[in-house]
Amino acid sequence: RKGISLGQANKVLHTLNKMGYLSRTYRGRSSYSQVWPDMVRSFKSQLLKKWTEAYTFERNKRIILHDIKGDFLPRFRNYMSLHKSEHPYRYALTLFSGAEQTATYVMNQPLTLYVNVPKGSLNEFAMKLQDQLGLLRLVDGGNVTIASPYYGDAVFYGSRIIKQDPVVSNLQLYLDLHTYPHGREQIEYLNKFYQKRGEKFV
Repeated sequence: RKGISLGQANKVLHTLNKMGYLSRTYRGRSSYSQVWPDMVRSFKSQLLKKWTEAYTFERNKRIILHDIKGDFLPRFRNYMSLHKSEHPYRYALTLFSGAEQTATYVMNQPLTLYVNVPKGSLNEFAMKLQDQLGLLRLVDGGNVTIASPYYGDAVFYGSRIIKQDPVVSNLQLYLDLHTYPHGREQIEYLNKFYQKRGEKFV
């Protein structure tokens, strides 16, 4: 896929091969890999299961803020647009905030978004948001969570604009929600929502 280096692709194929999901045929530049025929139907579900066993949203470094005005998202969007040269960062909604953009589900959860600030710069970025948008920094209980992605820019792969703001892909939403408190309830709701549309959530 576009954006994935040959080295990274080779590591993934090597790992899948060791796990028994693929057979690999080495023929120099004509080398190829294929899913074992008896695993084709269950390949995606088995891989997703293994992925969720190793993945957790808790690995992301997070800062919790409180927006007294309660309209953080449009003000944040405007701030990022006006300060592109100072903060040329990508952001995307995730967890319940991302799910809310695709299928409304009433649950009082903080607005959560990834921002790909440089490593070690999350505190500085949060301080600027506090100053410019009048936010309070809390240990817990806030209504805004800014997450610096532990998994790097991979969390933005497949993100899309929904209602003016970028939202992570359905796969990333699934991964983030899977081990998060009440997240599986949201996943169940999203599965039903997409089924009614004749589609799959993931």
